[in-house]
Formats: sequence, C-alpha cells, structure tokens
Amino acid sequence: MPNPTQSVVAAVRVIEQVSRDQPVGVSELARTLGMPKSRAYRILETLRGEAWVRQDASGRWALALRCATIGNRVGNETSLRAAARPELEALSAATNESVRLWLVEGESMAMLDSIESDQAVRTVVPDSGPRFPLHASAVGKAVLAEWADPQLDRYLSGSLHAMTPSTITDPIVLRGQIERARETGYAEARSEGFADIGGVAAAIRLNDDQIAALSITYPMHRLHAPASIDSNESDIDKERGAYFGRLVAESALRVERAVLG
Repeated sequence: MPNPTQSVVAAVRVIEQVSRDQPVGVSELARTLGMPKSRAYRILETLRGEAWVRQDASGRWALALRCATIGNRVGNETSLRAAARPELEALSAATNESVRLWLVEGESMAMLDSIESDQAVRTVVPDSGPRFPLHASAVGKAVLAEWADPQLDRYLSGSLHAMTPSTITDPIVLRGQIERARETGYAEARSEGFADIGGVAAAIRLNDDQIAALSITYPMHRLHAPASIDSNESDIDKERGAYFGRLVAESALRVERAVLG
C-alpha cells in the first residue's frame, strides 16, 4: 500500500497531467502516468470529492474551478499580474511577437499571463513546466542569473539535459551566457528548448523564493531582418535579438519597481 507521501505525490502528478491533457479519459491518463487504471480512478474520485477535478457527461476528466482560484492567488499576492499587464501590452505592440509573464519557484515555472502574436506563424509553448530544464530557455537562464553563485554552481555541476541539438550543455559556455545575462539584464535562447523557437527574457526579483520573468518568443526565421546586399545575416540576428532583449529588460525593471515599490 502506498505511504501517505507517495499518495500525495501521485495526486499532484494526476492534477498536473489532467491540466495538460484535459479533457482526458482515465485509461489514457493511467497510461501516460504509468500507473494502474484502478489507482488513477481512485485518485480522480478523491480529487473530485475535494472539488479539484470534475467529470463531464462523456466520462472525461478536467480541472475544476478550485484550481483556477488557487492559481490566481499565487499571482495576485503582489499584484504582479496587474503591474505586468501594461508592459506586456507595450512589448506586444513594439514587437508583434508573443510576450509572456512567468512565475518561477525553484526549478518550476508557470505562465501567469500572455499576449500571443497575431502573425500567421507564432510560437506555441506549454503554459507550465514543473521540471523543464532552466538552462534550455531564455526564462530559465534569466532566473539562473538571479541565483547566488553557490546555488548556480550546484545546478551547473548537475546533469544538463539536452532538449534539442542546440541546447547548451557545456557548463563553461552556459556560465558565460549567465554572466552576460547578469551584465545586460536579459537572457537569450535560440532553438534550445524547442526547435526553431527563440526568445529573450528578463527576471523580476520578488523575494528569496519567487522570481518572475517577462519573455518575448518568436520563430527563429523571424529574427532575420530583410537583408541588404552587403548585410551579414548573423549580425542582423544579434542586432534584433539585442533590441528585443533591451526592451524586455527595461519592462521587467519597471514591473519590479511597481511591485516592490
């Protein structure tokens, strides 16, 4: 029989997976999580009794409104969402790319708000990443740049998993990028978490346990400006990436000042 700790972990895994796949059938959920169908069903029934999940007429499961209520409390504690919304709108207008507000606790991140690009081709990323590698995204690198050196050293000495062929897993190279993020106020990723998706992000320090971040994401092909006959494409990439980076860094600083007073 699972001990109480294992039962809590299993329930949290069920909630997280339902949030990704909803509406989802119990058989599909059990296969994804690698647990017996009977156990998945018992957990779902328990969660339904506590109003965390609901079952529709077809028998499929989804999150209940209680999850949204709890989630909103996380972002509203410091009026973060309200302070960030004008900056998201300004970044969206200036770049016409997808802009997002993230909240990060430890190595887990969740999207609190976003404005999607209205261009035909735009980025699509998950709205949460409980264990998405920090080193594989602009948001994650911006957060790592906020960490104290001993904490950063421990992270870089661990296993740096590659999400794509472009993911930087060399701790020396990665440390160099983090140091640059500390200097410039923003971090950048190029096809490192998802193929052909790039981004810049800047951190917003809330307290010792929570860091927020603003990000701009875009298909990598759109980082190229129309090239003149004597233009160097890589230089154009760097110039536009730096421009987006400066914008997001300035916005993040304004949000931080608004939140912390």
